[in-house]
Amino acid sequence: MTTITHTADVQPPPGAEADLWLHDGYREVYNTVGVVVTSDDFMRCPMVTVIADQYRDGHLERIAVEVDDAGHEPLTPSQAIELAQYITEAADVATEWAVTR
Repeated sequence: MTTITHTADVQPPPGAEADLWLHDGYREVYNTVGVVVTSDDFMRCPMVTVIADQYRDGHLERIAVEVDDAGHEPLTPSQAIELAQYITEAADVATEWAVTR
């Protein structure tokens, strides 16, 4: 007879969303901090996200700030300031995750 062990539902960090659990016992959690609108195509706009791997016991590893700029569009000065603010906010979130992990 096969026994399946169920573990308690691990909550992601505050403000984060969680992906599916992988067979290695972890999942990616992420918090999209902001998007700078540089194009009508949302997927081409710079997006700032905090990412980490969360294990079944709740601890986090590989906490990082990711800047995805798929469109590689030039930024106006105000867009550059907005992007910098999102990066700073993401760094604060990543630091909080590191302290509470």
